[in-house]
Amino acid sequence: MRKGHILSILIVLVVACVGAIGYNLFKLHEKGVFSPGNGSGVVVIATPPLDAAEGEYPAAERAAAKYGSGTIRHITYPADFAVNQEAAIEAVMQAAEDSRVRVVVLAPAIAGSVAAIRRVKVRRPDVVFLTGLPEEAQDVVSDAADLALDFDGPGYGRAIVRAASRMGASSLVYYSLSRHDDLPVYSERRRAMEEECSARGIAFVPVIAVDPMGLDGVVAAQVFLEADVLRQLEGRGSDTAFYTTSCILEESLVSTLVSAGGILAGQCCPGPAQGLPGALGIDLPFETLRDPALTLEAVLAALEERGAGERFAIWPGPPGALIVEALADLAVALARDQVALADLRDPGVLQARLLGMNSHWSDSATVTSHADRPNTYHLTIEGIVARRRDL
Repeated sequence: MRKGHILSILIVLVVACVGAIGYNLFKLHEKGVFSPGNGSGVVVIATPPLDAAEGEYPAAERAAAKYGSGTIRHITYPADFAVNQEAAIEAVMQAAEDSRVRVVVLAPAIAGSVAAIRRVKVRRPDVVFLTGLPEEAQDVVSDAADLALDFDGPGYGRAIVRAASRMGASSLVYYSLSRHDDLPVYSERRRAMEEECSARGIAFVPVIAVDPMGLDGVVAAQVFLEADVLRQLEGRGSDTAFYTTSCILEESLVSTLVSAGGILAGQCCPGPAQGLPGALGIDLPFETLRDPALTLEAVLAALEERGAGERFAIWPGPPGALIVEALADLAVALARDQVALADLRDPGVLQARLLGMNSHWSDSATVTSHADRPNTYHLTIEGIVARRRDL
């Protein structure tokens, strides 16, 4: 055989081998085997658009600004995500195609999140999924996700009563709507509040309020609530705490308590923007309302001016925003190899991480693990005003 022919064959074999090695390396990289480690991983946070996620969307934007766009990439689902699950799933899958992505945060974990996680895991089993506020069944989401964090509704109910007790409440008036009483999200919280009131010697006073969505309308519901608050205060005294399951009536309740006295130990949907700015006459620009810390500062100042600072307990932000903040910090720690996923399945370690990352609210937070699902946690927070007064 001629030497030139042999040389040609060798060159072809070498090129083929190099090509095969290069292709296999590319596929390994594509699958995340060679994803950047040692602190260089990328975190994706997926939320609905702003008009459908007024707490979660701004929180994701703040997280991206905090850590930089090279570390956190905020994506949004299509505007029609509620009726087009496939488009939302595809958005998550496309984001995870980047081999630099090591952690994906889905908060809220909208319908279709479980399918998105499972499809990504087929191609990228190395990607870690953190979920918050699941819209699908919690047990199904927990089975798919690596770690799940949710708002603790019953725990929040107990925290409301604890705050009322610290502020000296002798009774708690619970305004509910007839259509709310049979819904688990309300009935479980109510049961927890009744139990905590009984344990602390606080009278639990249930009242069925006029439904603002009923035939009589919002004005009639507001008139009833304001009159009944005054009646309760006259009969039970100023050390009476109040709570309503209706977000629509929150502003009327706050306004009446500020002018007549009484205690607000918690809101139906906790956070400084829920009913407080309007009731206090604070005209806040939209950008401020999107930032819970700025809104809380303005609300606290207004309450102090009206002499009600020690009678209101307020969350530092809506649950969705706080959970996105928490998951974003945990995701970055994972992407930077500062903590192992297995360690975060210890509630003590998880709470310690939160304490070190979100000092403006996490020192008043409680994280509890689910009895049957070791990767699932629930978050609740004590009211900020009550804590600041050390009541």
